[in-house]
Amino acid sequence: MPSQLQNIADIVTASAGWKKAVPDDGGAFHFALEGGLDFQLFTPDSRTAVLLADLGASPAPGSTQGDEELKRLASVAAASLKKRRSAFAIAGERLELSRTFPLQEGDEQALRLLLRDFLNDLAWWKQQVKGGSANSSSTASSSPFSLGGWFSGF
Repeated sequence: MPSQLQNIADIVTASAGWKKAVPDDGGAFHFALEGGLDFQLFTPDSRTAVLLADLGASPAPGSTQGDEELKRLASVAAASLKKRRSAFAIAGERLELSRTFPLQEGDEQALRLLLRDFLNDLAWWKQQVKGGSANSSSTASSSPFSLGGWFSGF
């Protein structure tokens, strides 16, 4: 019987029209989308699912430019807390975005919505990291994932 994590990966691949995904040796599923929207799906404890995306190198602290960029990203992160459910973080020398949820959460439609929201957040954060305005926002109507976009099931 397929695991719940495999079922979630199958929702992603079926929605995108891809072949069934196979986990790596560590049990994580990796997805690469157009526009550099790459992410992985894994579980650290067999109860929680994690969607994780690398957003690139963290600005170097200690320089004026690096410190200013870190302040800008912190401001964007704080301002986005009410609208975005994914967590932006600095992990060592990398910026990342993650979203956790119980493996047993909801039905297929609820999981599709959760995945769509994560992908919308990922696309939005990619823009912010590139230097987008802290006041820019991504609405459902402008999202590549809200009206079918790349994932017809979303």
